Amino acid sequence: MRLQPIFILSLFISIIFNLFIFFSFAREINAEPIILNGDVTRVRDGDTLEIGNIAVRLAGISAPETSQRLGPEATQFVKQLILGKPIRCELNGRKSYDRMVGTCYSNNIDLAKIIISAGYAIDCPRYSNGKYAKYEKIKSKKIIKLPRYCKKYILAK
Repeated sequence: MRLQPIFILSLFISIIFNLFIFFSFAREINAEPIILNGDVTRVRDGDTLEIGNIAVRLAGISAPETSQRLGPEATQFVKQLILGKPIRCELNGRKSYDRMVGTCYSNNIDLAKIIISAGYAIDCPRYSNGKYAKYEKIKSKKIIKLPRYCKKYILAK
């Protein structure tokens, strides 16, 4: 029995596609974080900063935009906390728009914990798995709305 050329081509494309998917996830799962050390040169808002020309989105939290309620205060808090100071970021390899995503530390303390504990951000459970929920302030949860992208999606059975 002879296989049809279209079947062979389809099989080949399927194998290549599955290998691509496998190695994409394998790289993400096993990858060591990229370490970025440097002084903070700019604070864009309550959850985004820059080290040199590299923008970093703090992983697992959501701070209000500068145009939203509590946004200017969140930005100012983060500026006073880290602008011009050395930090260490562990970038996870993901990107959000023009920003690398990572967990950043000042004096070995997770910046996300500090910002949430101060009431200027909330936990983003889809990306943190609830890691920061215990640091949230009740008042902040009432003011800062959880963006749709932060919500965990549960697949129907």
